[in-house]
Order: sequence, then C-alpha cells, then structure tokens
Amino acid sequence: MTHKNGNGLQPKVFVQPPTSVGRSKGMVESFVLLERLYALLELAEITVKESVGGPLCKEECGRCCEVNVPLCTAVEAKLLLSSVGLLPRQAGVRDRAVKWLRRQEPGVRRYGQGAARAPADQQEMVKDMEKVGGSRCPLLDQTRCIVHNSRPMACRTYGVTAIPNEWCPRPLHFSEAPRRRMMVLRGTKLGGKIQEAYDIFWHHLCTQAPDLRRVGFLPTHIVAVLDVQQLTVERVADSKLLSFYKPGDPFGGQPVDYIGEELPVWDSLPKVMK
Repeated sequence: MTHKNGNGLQPKVFVQPPTSVGRSKGMVESFVLLERLYALLELAEITVKESVGGPLCKEECGRCCEVNVPLCTAVEAKLLLSSVGLLPRQAGVRDRAVKWLRRQEPGVRRYGQGAARAPADQQEMVKDMEKVGGSRCPLLDQTRCIVHNSRPMACRTYGVTAIPNEWCPRPLHFSEAPRRRMMVLRGTKLGGKIQEAYDIFWHHLCTQAPDLRRVGFLPTHIVAVLDVQQLTVERVADSKLLSFYKPGDPFGGQPVDYIGEELPVWDSLPKVMK
C-alpha cells in the first residue's frame, strides 16, 4: 500500500512482514525482474559494440576491477550464487570473499561491532567505505572475472550506460575521446526501457521482498548468503559490513539533463535485434 504526503509528491511504502512462502515467491519474482533488466543491459552492450565497431573491453585488461569492489543488492548476490553452479565453484567464490573481508586495508579503522558511534566516527566510516570500495575486487583472477556471466548491475553498466573512467584503455572510435564515450543514454528508447525495468525491479523489492533490497559490497553479501561460520565478524573492518537502502542508478555518472550533442546517442535497438 502506498501513501502520499500532504503535497502528494513523496510516496511512502508500507510493507507487511513477509511469510516464508511469500519470501520465497518474492525472491523468485525478484530473479525474473532482475534477469529482465540484465537482458536489456546486454542489448545496450551490443548496441554500443556495433556503434563503436569493436569490443568494449581491451583483452586481458581488468583495470576497472582492480580499483572497484562493486556494491549491489542482496538479491543480485543471491542470483549470482545460484548461477555459479555446484558447491565446488561456490566454495571458490566464498573463499575469495572471506579473504577480502579478513584483509586489513591501509588506513581503514576497526571501530568495534555494536559500539555506540559518535557522528565523527560515522563520517570516518563512510570515508573508509569509499577507500574499501576503491580496492581490488576479490573476484578478479589476474585479469579475468570468475563470475563475469553472473556479475551485478554495477559491473554490467560500466562503459555501457555508466560513464567509464577516463583512464579506461578501450580503443576509441574516431568520434570518441576519453571524456566523450559512446554509450546508451537515459533519453534514448533503449535507455527508457532500462530505466523502466529498473524502477519496476526496485519497486518490487520495496513492496514484496524488502530484505533483498539491502545494498552492500558484493563479497559481504556472498558471505552472508552462504552463512560462513568460520568468519569472526569482530575482526572485520566496519566499513566492509555497512549496508543501506537506496535505489541504484543504471546510468551512473550521466547527468540527468544530458543533451544529445554531448555524447553519441542511439535511438533504436541494434539491427540484428529488431
């Protein structure tokens, strides 16, 4: 049920506690909506590839993964693990995630779980979270992502609908520059479909599966989903355990008011997909 405030602008969502049956159904439906979003992002990647005339990633690179531990929702981590397959492979993913959690990052403090935190400490923890997020992803094996086909939205959008870093070594199309990359923008037809699919996905999580919308680091979610018992939480930096409830942005880095002249725009799906 939704309720609008006095101005009729800001909807608030009131969620009934899910039953075990409702929780299971909510997860399955979340998977379906998430896979629908992923399929549209795959179309977006094909669109950009065709426009650029080549692959979006330089072979044997992995540089973006060397400085980024992705944030994702709990349901993205659950879908990833369900897609990884049998226990031996899951164990490899789990071990990497546990090792990352145990690793002490330079300059990142440990405040103590459950301790009352002063506002200054809370601000420092947010800064620590940014430092942690800028470290090497534990699922990167040399230059290869071991869960590439099951990667979360943050990884799928990079350089496709989300602006990549200027240092991205992908070969540039003749019409591109490091600060001016081809990508699918918000205002295109495909961009609109992606935004709509994400909005439906997020609304479903808020109303039908609220426990799955928690956003945190992918390795932390993996450990939580697999219920790793041998990990002593007190020895993990608080910043790696932080989570929040906030919708993501499949067009990360794109200003909301982007105009067509600033970047190449595609208003239709690739010819092969029509």
